[in-house]
Amino acid sequence: MTASLDPDVVDALDAGLRWLFDTEQPDNALAPFAASLDAAERHLTFNPAWHPIGQPARPRIWLSTWPITELSDRELVAFKRALAARVPVHSTPARDGWLLARDAHPSLLAAVGRHYDPGCPEHGNRQCELRDDCPWRPEGRAALRPPAVVGRPVQLALFAA
Repeated sequence: MTASLDPDVVDALDAGLRWLFDTEQPDNALAPFAASLDAAERHLTFNPAWHPIGQPARPRIWLSTWPITELSDRELVAFKRALAARVPVHSTPARDGWLLARDAHPSLLAAVGRHYDPGCPEHGNRQCELRDDCPWRPEGRAALRPPAVVGRPVQLALFAA
């Protein structure tokens, strides 16, 4: 018997993949290391540039539950099949996420890079969010085009270091 995925999870997967690969980000956007979409008590995390030791950066996707419970093997297989039908999968360590064999959109990778290095172009650091007079981070975060799910409510979280 094959498990099927909730349609909300499929919609969130599609939205996250559109964000990773197809969404052009503005030149001033700042993107954190990951975006997460919550749907049907599932938590999908999309990382544009995961750096496994000794390997090039690749997009990575995690699937977990909320609240935290263990996912069934059948659900993980169904998710991997849905993912592999949409984008080449580089590796399949199911419980640790999947590395994808396609690079994220160049403008998204640039937005991640601006967020972490070198930081604020005026002040030369990443701590400008602590300054009341520097608009770099708030304006960059506001410019970011996040994942969007059409017609379904989805909780979005952006994670930053």
